[in-house]
Amino acid sequence: MKISRTLLIAVLSLSGLSWAPAAEVTPEHREAVLKMLKATRQKEIFEKTTMGAVRASMEEMKLQVPIEKQEAFGRAVTRVVQLLEEELGWDKLQDQVVALYAERLSLADLNELVPLLENPAMQKYLTISTEVGTKIGEVNREMMSKIQPKIFEIIQEEMGS
Repeated sequence: MKISRTLLIAVLSLSGLSWAPAAEVTPEHREAVLKMLKATRQKEIFEKTTMGAVRASMEEMKLQVPIEKQEAFGRAVTRVVQLLEEELGWDKLQDQVVALYAERLSLADLNELVPLLENPAMQKYLTISTEVGTKIGEVNREMMSKIQPKIFEIIQEEMGS
């Protein structure tokens, strides 16, 4: 069934979000990473890309449901997205992201980097970059939806179904 395949793809893509527990980070180092994350709009990007992709995938699945079941499926989509936001949202992920950056960037690195990222020209670039990235994601999803039947056809051919 096409719906279950799409749901499986969505769930498998989210399974990549489970990371190792966050390592200990000093308060000063944590604060510097948080400043960097704020300057680079990581929460906004995560919510638009990852959670946006989940919402879009679920809405696409809704279109494959018979008309008489779309209202119920729409309610299910709302509940599933809410669950994913609660269990896999930025608030759950932030400490692990902080730890990952803290492992890779020293406090001295961050003290140099954050002012550069907070520069108005850099902020303008980051805003534009986020917008462009979102548009690229939309175009990519549209292109993928057009070739999805071919992808499933190839998989079925190779698997002998």
